[in-house]
Amino acid sequence: MEEKKELLDQDERVVEIELERLRGFVNHPFKVQADSQMIELQESIKKYRSV
Repeated sequence: MEEKKELLDQDERVVEIELERLRGFVNHPFKVQADSQMIELQESIKKYRSV
């Protein structure tokens, strides 16, 4: 985590929040789709997260 802090500008910071607090908003350019690629990504993360 320390390494990431060095990459931030002085007036930027990382804030961790609960996933439940995240909400979508109108005209957001990025959409999460629960499709086969998402399932594949989830499986990959589960497989390699403890490596």
